[in-house]
Amino acid sequence: MKKLTHLATIFVLFSLAYQCAPAGEEADVDETEAYFDDFLPAENKWGFLDTTGSLIIPPRFDQVGSFAEGLCPVNSGGKWGYIDSLGNWVIEPQYKGAWGFHRGLARVWKFTDDYAFIHANNQEIIHPDYAEVNDFTHGRIRVSDGERTGFLDLHGNLVIPLQYQSASDFNRAGLSKVKLDNKYGMIDTTGRMTVRAEYEWMGTPGDRYLTVRIDHQYALLDMSNGKLLDGRYQQVAEPMDRRIAVKKNDQWSILDTDSGREIPIKGDPVQGLGLDRWAAYNVDAWDLLDGDGNVLNGKGFKQINRYQEGLACCRQGDYWGYLAPDGKLAIRPTFGLAWDFVNGFARVAGNKGTYFLNPHGEELYQSDWLDLRDFVNGRCPVQIRN
Repeated sequence: MKKLTHLATIFVLFSLAYQCAPAGEEADVDETEAYFDDFLPAENKWGFLDTTGSLIIPPRFDQVGSFAEGLCPVNSGGKWGYIDSLGNWVIEPQYKGAWGFHRGLARVWKFTDDYAFIHANNQEIIHPDYAEVNDFTHGRIRVSDGERTGFLDLHGNLVIPLQYQSASDFNRAGLSKVKLDNKYGMIDTTGRMTVRAEYEWMGTPGDRYLTVRIDHQYALLDMSNGKLLDGRYQQVAEPMDRRIAVKKNDQWSILDTDSGREIPIKGDPVQGLGLDRWAAYNVDAWDLLDGDGNVLNGKGFKQINRYQEGLACCRQGDYWGYLAPDGKLAIRPTFGLAWDFVNGFARVAGNKGTYFLNPHGEELYQSDWLDLRDFVNGRCPVQIRN
């Protein structure tokens, strides 16, 4: 994602963290009063658009999250609650922090500085007493006592002991990256070690391969059989599929994992874009390469993002547009700012303000909005000038 996109995301997360970061001790009345004394209501309130661009929920919230399972956490006057897709209160504002619903449950942070999981009727079902409590994935809740990390089940039982220095949430494949005795491995939802904790570093698993570091060199682990492929590398570009960009002896190549063939490519560094495409940096600009190392578009991009929903946000000169996998510009660079496609829409900004594009490049919903976020479950948060 574009650097300014990262900055925007970081700003949003920082804002949420200001309201939702856990305190180390139980809050007392004075701390709660101090919280509201420090709280600054948004001068320009947030509302929501529907997918026709209509303002379906008027702007009246100080902060907002995203819709999930028909409900959205929103902040009003310093307290978080939940609204439905028409803006009606389902759970009145009462929490210090609130997160999205998943499989009928949502995590909330209470003004007593402890966490709970609630149903949509606001019934509290789990009250984990840990320094850090995260959302649940694959039926597991990652928790920490401040030093060690483990996992609870949906009844609040500790099913994977607090024994790891760190752990990630379980991914789509039901695997968590864990750190044990300063080495990295992976576990499944039962706590079984699927990849032994013996690596200096571990990347993000692809559909089949995982990058690990051994003796300060990178190697590829075949997740289907747990075996390391031949070859040690200076760098490996993610994401990975059957073909993987690797660097060895200061030379980047495309490795075909079926044949073991390495196809040299020109450029350094090289970044994986997904869809069997890579960006290679040459003479102050990025080229787009295919899986055989051929340059599909060498017109000199200042930046190429990973492909999202079939298009890659790219920058030429001072303007942003979108690249198709064949290297052609699907949407010409004419925008001062641009973001990746999410759920069929991409945000862009220019002289007309901030608005949306569809994959055909058609401009949608132009208005005098102060800020926008992405569409999720048919609703887009929008900040309206007061």
